[in-house]
Amino acid sequence: PIMLHRALMGSLERFFGCLIEHYAGAFPLWLAPVQVILLPITDNHTEYTDKIAEELEESGIRVEKDLRNEKIGFKIREAQLQKIPYMIVLGDKEVETSTLSVRRRRSKETRTLDLKAFLNEVIEALKIENQKFIVTEWKHREEGGGKMSKVKGSIIEKGGVNISTVAGKFEKNFSKNI
Repeated sequence: PIMLHRALMGSLERFFGCLIEHYAGAFPLWLAPVQVILLPITDNHTEYTDKIAEELEESGIRVEKDLRNEKIGFKIREAQLQKIPYMIVLGDKEVETSTLSVRRRRSKETRTLDLKAFLNEVIEALKIENQKFIVTEWKHREEGGGKMSKVKGSIIEKGGVNISTVAGKFEKNFSKNI
């Protein structure tokens, strides 16, 4: 007997297809292609928008600016449909007080934060999401007679995983022992 088999997609493509289907496009913060979108209300706020975008990019956050000449409600709706985790609305009040009006993907609540507080919130959210991911990792222990054991916490014995915030950037260091 002869079996013919043809796969139109490789295993990596199938994995990404399953991942997209699982999250329904609403990826967690660490996986989202755009983590933050800046929504200026008018063209007068473009300079402040550029300044905030530059500071977020320097901190390692993936950011986009919506500089279209559209109503702010339309821009917010578009960002929600794109399932971007954080939306930042920038208007006259935010420019005057050097703050940000922050809105989460699934929330109608808008909070006013300064840039430093917002960066701390995003970095902390990234830490928590990565710790959840690491806790589910499995490690083979040679000294345990070949038994599989679940990793507990964010630090694996022998320096396996170290998650730290260094100079405002989020880094993951994985040991070769894993």
